[in-house]
Amino acid sequence: MGKVPNTFHTLRLEQQESSSTNKSSVTTAVAIHQDLLVCGDSTGKIWYKDPPGEEGWSSKKQAHTDKISVLKATERIIISASHDQSVKLWDRGTRKQVGMFLCQAPVVSLALSPSCPTEMACGDSLGNVYRIAWGE
Repeated sequence: MGKVPNTFHTLRLEQQESSSTNKSSVTTAVAIHQDLLVCGDSTGKIWYKDPPGEEGWSSKKQAHTDKISVLKATERIIISASHDQSVKLWDRGTRKQVGMFLCQAPVVSLALSPSCPTEMACGDSLGNVYRIAWGE
């Protein structure tokens, strides 16, 4: 087996809030792919830091109507899943929504296929599992 590293590094990334109403939200999901860092919160908003070394974050965008439970990022898309029962696909370059799938209950898990970047599986709080594929 490979050697397990015995040191870990952390980097605290500060998010500036523009109003006192946003202070009640909590970061509930994060994803990282290459230079892109994506965050989601308990109110359904997402925001980005691209690339991580530069100053500042994008503004928060309302992506869902409930807590974001999972975020994934690939070369071309960002995937967000939420307790509002939806899985949404976002174009990584434009940040615009390009697809959506509705589940029967809040989405609690999501995994991308390691062999096919246009397939995923997700699970909801009722125990349903969905296999989803899309074209690029």
